[in-house]
Amino acid sequence: MYSNDDSLSDHRSSPNMKIYWEDESVRDVNNNKNGKECSLIFSSSLTSLENVSMAIRSSVEQSLAKSSLHTVEEISIYDVRTPWKPIEGGAVSATLVVGQSLVADIYPEEKRGLAVAFFYVPFNIGPVIGPLIGGPLSQAFGWHSTFIFLSIFSFCVLLIMLIVVPETHQYFVKEHFHKANPTKHIVDAQPNELMPFRKPWQPLTYLTDSTIIPHIAVMTTTLATLYSSLTLFSTYLSAVPYSYSETIIGLLFVPGGVAMFTSSILSGWLSDKASKHYGHERCPEGLLVPAIALSILHPIGLIIYGWTFHYKLNLTGPLIGFILICIGQAVLEPSISSYLTAKKQSEAGAVSAANNFVNCCAAGILVAVAIPLENAMQTGPYFSLLCGINVVSIMLAGIPVYKHIRQSKLVIEKLNGSTINQKTDSPSFQSITKF
Repeated sequence: MYSNDDSLSDHRSSPNMKIYWEDESVRDVNNNKNGKECSLIFSSSLTSLENVSMAIRSSVEQSLAKSSLHTVEEISIYDVRTPWKPIEGGAVSATLVVGQSLVADIYPEEKRGLAVAFFYVPFNIGPVIGPLIGGPLSQAFGWHSTFIFLSIFSFCVLLIMLIVVPETHQYFVKEHFHKANPTKHIVDAQPNELMPFRKPWQPLTYLTDSTIIPHIAVMTTTLATLYSSLTLFSTYLSAVPYSYSETIIGLLFVPGGVAMFTSSILSGWLSDKASKHYGHERCPEGLLVPAIALSILHPIGLIIYGWTFHYKLNLTGPLIGFILICIGQAVLEPSISSYLTAKKQSEAGAVSAANNFVNCCAAGILVAVAIPLENAMQTGPYFSLLCGINVVSIMLAGIPVYKHIRQSKLVIEKLNGSTINQKTDSPSFQSITKF
């Protein structure tokens, strides 16, 4: 599960990230055309088939390696794992894109932050459960045993999808209601028609929207640097002076995973409070205030993480930095998603696809260049560079939020002032003043 070979670490991760865009766009088109339940079930089925195939092929390749000149890792990683990475990445991307638009269908804007936070809980709890299970499994039975476990687990998820998850696309739900209740009629608060087939690259047009691109940018930089830190984490811990086993490394991922899902829920709750305080209709940017403020922990964590590993200090330092990195990224997930889907309610899937496309492309590229760049710059300066990039992106995202809040306050003050003037000019008020 954790390889000490630096050349393998980045190549295994980046294909998975880079393939997200194509599948996200296709899922967005299918999502609007055929409904969201269809997309989720198809992707879950694809994940199950991929894991079963990987479990079978990895076992076969491991057997062949015993009688060949190649090592198990050379055959298994490159001949088996890498070609299936696009399928895995595509299946995962569907749950992120369709899941966020599903939440947007069900929950109103003022309550969406906490709902999105709970949606991200399984995504964020993965770093906790995955290493705890994968580390001991790979150490005891080999890395191919993790795919056997994933095959069983993904099949259970598919069954849950088939039984529990309903169709939430508002057009299909409305049509189903009208068929079941011919005498009743639903009146849409907003236009809600079945979207025609659109070009898969159309979500890219949202990247030209100046109201959302700064927030996509800050989400992108924090996610990319988080994955870069995750990629190098096991490499650092397996090297001298730490030299931890795979099981111990798996356990050391737990604090970061716990920090991610707890801070995500907290951020979702705070964003709902901020949305209510600033007014979700008057100033939707207000819900981003807690997330932007707490995201500053991310660059602070990068500095601590990078320089403590640079000087090979006690493990407490890197763990603190790693936890802060996780918190600083996780707080942005529910808030950014809620804001984007609120701005583009009728096209929530498309704008979520655009966001995840940029996020995952940047993460894939940074993971691919992380190890050679870190070797060239050394650990401390490399993470200082990442810290600087994140500080700039946080500032660029914070400026429009501040401007919109200030404009909203000025509008309220003008409205209050005009209301007071109308009262003072009224005849009843003048007669009371004379009396």
